[in-house]
Amino acid sequence: MNPSLTFSYKRYLRKLSKPVDIYGAFFHEREGFIIELKEGPYSGQGECAPLPESELDLLEPLEEKLAKHDSFLNSDTPLIQWALDMAFWNLQAQRQHVPLSVLLNPHAAQSLQSNALLSDLDDTALLKDFEEKKQAGYQCFKIKCGRKSPEEDIKRIRHLALQLPKGGYFRLDANRSWDLATAYDIAISLRGIPIAYIEEPLKNPFQLPEFCKQSGYKVALDESIYINDFPLISFEGLAALIIKPTRLESLPKTLQLLHLSKLFGIDGVISSCYESVVGLRFLVELAKAFSPGIIAGLDTE
Repeated sequence: MNPSLTFSYKRYLRKLSKPVDIYGAFFHEREGFIIELKEGPYSGQGECAPLPESELDLLEPLEEKLAKHDSFLNSDTPLIQWALDMAFWNLQAQRQHVPLSVLLNPHAAQSLQSNALLSDLDDTALLKDFEEKKQAGYQCFKIKCGRKSPEEDIKRIRHLALQLPKGGYFRLDANRSWDLATAYDIAISLRGIPIAYIEEPLKNPFQLPEFCKQSGYKVALDESIYINDFPLISFEGLAALIIKPTRLESLPKTLQLLHLSKLFGIDGVISSCYESVVGLRFLVELAKAFSPGIIAGLDTE
């Protein structure tokens, strides 16, 4: 342990600009801790923030562990270890006077594009959000599906498709909302609309290969990665893994999934879970280092 290395933390509360849905529950704020490692004039920060679905249970125990933390670079709590790794790499990048992405990969991309996550509170908010993000130059638009009736979802997507910018397209996210027959009917109704893939369209993920074969659509895995109820195997029609480092709570696991996506010949899409600026910046650097050229999922507003 370097005796000149110091550790500190502070609690934060981030009010979200709009309610967000994280795996079926709506939240209005994110709360957690920013940790900091300092060595002389250099410092690196990391974020330690449990997902809102569990914040009430984890914040106080986390703070107790942070208050007693004395090993600086190691913890037996995965979420704290994730924050320590983040802070450590940020510190090293500052010490070496290079962007973090370049420290992680000398051939990192210099810039990064993200999809636009559209508000789905109501049709008015959706259209307003779409127009604003279209004017901001976005080409890839992510739409949450499955909360409304299939007919309403189809109507909304068709309406937005008429206003897509040249070269624009959609990513749909159904969060396992549909049975196979419903998903197939929706797919037929949306034929001709540029859709890169549908994230987790089916309640039963084991039917995903059949859905791809029947519909001709591509899919991406999200919940299947984190619920761990579906084997991570390649199949025809699988287009992407939605990789959420904050949910994985592990840099090694994140890199393993990125490597797996390359082995499968598909996209590894680095995605956010409504982190603070500290966490989001780290994800941007990860994506530039390890997913160059892939449209990330880092729009949190």
